[in-house]
Amino acid sequence: MDIAFPRPFRDFLGILAVFRLDFPGLVSMSCLNSRFAVYSLQILITSALPCVLLVIIWIVYSVRVTLVDQRHQQQQGVHVVESDEGVQGEDGDGGVGEGGGGDNGGDDGDEEEEGEVKATPEEEYKAERARIFEQHASASLLLSYLVLPSVSATQFSGLDCLQLEGGTAY
Repeated sequence: MDIAFPRPFRDFLGILAVFRLDFPGLVSMSCLNSRFAVYSLQILITSALPCVLLVIIWIVYSVRVTLVDQRHQQQQGVHVVESDEGVQGEDGDGGVGEGGGGDNGGDDGDEEEEGEVKATPEEEYKAERARIFEQHASASLLLSYLVLPSVSATQFSGLDCLQLEGGTAY
């Protein structure tokens, strides 16, 4: 645009330019290679780069979920082994100690606070997966929000209409 804005507004726009994310505009693409001087290639790069970044975000999500799944399966394997072996109580008879419900009067830190409900491993696993999904979905939406103005402006500027001899505009 060739509009002369007042100085305070131009300064404000200069501050906001940091968030514009104009990828090909960061480096003059024609300096790297003369084939990059074609504007349609700049449109392609500007449009494809956010998609590549989204794919990377979701690949990282897949890796993180796989690691959480593996850790959960290992923890389930430990719990199954413990239950198959018949975990012994503190008094050694496989049951609850006499008279105190298994509590030896000491504070070992594993006990639940009064009124506090401890989540099961399955609930913790599901909550961890949901938290990871929320993080990556938020990152995807943030990326989309940040690049939409730049990408759409670049794409629309490539759609300059041409007036042909017959008066038809394309």
